[in-house]
Amino acid sequence: MKLIMKYTLVTLFFLLLAVNIYIFVSGIKLSDKINQYEGQISQLTNENLDLENQTYEVDSLQFASSMAAKFKFDQKAQPIYFENLNYALRPQL
Repeated sequence: MKLIMKYTLVTLFFLLLAVNIYIFVSGIKLSDKINQYEGQISQLTNENLDLENQTYEVDSLQFASSMAAKFKFDQKAQPIYFENLNYALRPQL
């Protein structure tokens, strides 16, 4: 009887030891995944900030004025008068 009790206790001890090691290794793997996800989150946050800055830059008046200068727009529109019939009719050759 004592021998069976002794083997049962030893088996239970090794079983609990194996479960403890499994939980420890699982915790290490989960912490590695958490660190990996935190790295990805920080990378996405930086990318999001860059995209927001680019959006603000495109929406700004400074960008609009630089593009207007690039395409040679004037501040005032040049009116087109219909008194000059070259716009309405095909020019005579």
